[in-house]
Amino acid sequence: EFLKQSFIWQEDENRGGLKENSRMNQTPHFYQFSLDFDPVTVVPEDSRKRTSYFKRFQELLKNEKKKIQAWHRTGAGGREIVQAHTGLVDEVIKHAATSLAQINKYAESPVLNDFALIAVGGYGRGELNPSSDIDLLFILPKKNVAPATDSFIKDFISLDLDLVFQVFLK
Repeated sequence: EFLKQSFIWQEDENRGGLKENSRMNQTPHFYQFSLDFDPVTVVPEDSRKRTSYFKRFQELLKNEKKKIQAWHRTGAGGREIVQAHTGLVDEVIKHAATSLAQINKYAESPVLNDFALIAVGGYGRGELNPSSDIDLLFILPKKNVAPATDSFIKDFISLDLDLVFQVFLK
């Protein structure tokens, strides 16, 4: 969404009318999510070989966080920054889950249909501050979880934690 910037008007003593306040007479800046996940589309099958994947992903996320920070420095309010940050985390979690589900280990199993992933806390309210923790709740419909789903959730937590601790909590 574009940040709509309102203008402050003040009396123009010379003309007896109103004029635009000069400090607001700047081009409004906005943040537009533009993260390209192409360099991190394929999660390596072997979890021991994911270091380069994490590094590429972390670099993408650091750059996106810098864009949000720059947008804040140009005058975006706290609410807009929190919403942008929450949206970024939403996209990262969706991408991580769908990418992980495509590796051979899970490709034949409907692992993404076997649970619900719920954001709770500030993140669940859409109010994730830039250095806040990310609270996620996995809801499973039954006690006997399919082995592939159990393994997927463990891999996802590992994948997500590596990204979160290295980028979002710094």
